[in-house]
This record gives sequence, C-alpha cells and structure tokens, in this order.
Amino acid sequence: MPHDSGPSIRDFLAALPDFLIAGTAILTWYDPTVLGVTKVGYFVLLMLLEFVVVHSAAFMGAVAYGKAPKVGRLTGILGLALFYTLFVGAFALAFHKTWPLWSFWVLVLNRMAGVLLGQGGDDGAAAVVRAGWAAGVMFYVLSAFLTIFLPLPHLGVTPAVVAAQHFTGSGLWISEPWRVLAMAAVYYTLQGVSTLKEHGWARRLGRGAPPLPQGEGAGG
Repeated sequence: MPHDSGPSIRDFLAALPDFLIAGTAILTWYDPTVLGVTKVGYFVLLMLLEFVVVHSAAFMGAVAYGKAPKVGRLTGILGLALFYTLFVGAFALAFHKTWPLWSFWVLVLNRMAGVLLGQGGDDGAAAVVRAGWAAGVMFYVLSAFLTIFLPLPHLGVTPAVVAAQHFTGSGLWISEPWRVLAMAAVYYTLQGVSTLKEHGWARRLGRGAPPLPQGEGAGG
C-alpha cells in the first residue's frame, strides 16, 4: 500500500531521472546553446520513443508479474524486448541515428525504476506497475494536448536553431519544436512527482488503475 510517511530514499531515486530529463528540456528550451542546439531534435525523437516505452512497460509488467513459471515469464519478456527493439529500430533508421536503440532501454529502465528499487514493497510492486502505466498514459496525453493547443513562446528556439536540426519531415513538432520541449518538461515533471508518491493517486482511483494488458505468460 502507499505509505503516508513521505517519500523514501528509494522514491527519490526512482523519480530522479524524470526530474533530470524535465530540467534538461527546460534548459534546452530556454537556451539550446548550453547543451548543444542538436538537443532540440533529440527531444523530438525522445518523446516519440517515450510513447513506445509507455506501451512496452505495460506489457512487460504484465508478463513480469504474471502467474506463469519463471522461465516462461523470462522468455516472454525477452520476446517483447526483441519486438519493441525492432520497432524502435524503425525510428533509428528514419532519423539515421543509432542512439534511439540504447536510449529506448534507458527509458524502459527509467519507467520500471520504481519496481527495480522496490517501490510498493514485495506485495505492492505489481500495483506500482499498474498505476505507473496508467499515470504514464494519462500524463502523455495531457502534456501533448496542453502543449499543442496552448500558445507557447519559442524562447531560445529561434528559426536558426530549428534550421540546425535538419528535420526532413513536416508537422507541428517539426515546425515548432519548442512545443516538444514544453511537453517533455510537463510530462517528466508529472512523472517525477507521481513516482515520489508511488503513484498513490492512481492506485486509489478505482482501487489502483486500469488492469495491465494481458500478454503471453501473464497468467491471463
């Protein structure tokens, strides 16, 4: 069950990566030259990867906490890992980058950090996964909606910075990439705050959250 004594060390450690990414997004939005102007394009691809991560973490969590034997669960997780890695490979080819492949797994570990660090205890780990998945979906949709429709300043993302990304596609994220930076700042901040509380708010809504998808080996 969620604790009432305030965030623990493990909670802070689980939430730290989200806050770091949010801070990096804000800094890049304010002045892209600090970390390099190409970081703007990095965040465009990062948020596309995060969409895949939210989806994959749900299924991996379902398999990991399923009722199948340990070998079956391990096989299921490896199968899902291969599938999503191939999927992410399409992004890597489209953007002519190799870093999305390893970044994907960094993001997956970040999304599963609460479980790896023991959030929720032995009996509550599965509930943390369920609630974390529900929170991730909600925060992604909310941050995307807000940053698409609200008027946002470009701050340091000038036309010259946009041109330096050498985008080849089209769309709002391509023409106004500061919206992606704003989305990343909102999304990861919300994730960090929710993780500090072990997603307790989501666990209380409807006694947890929508059930995890039932993947192969998940006991469904």
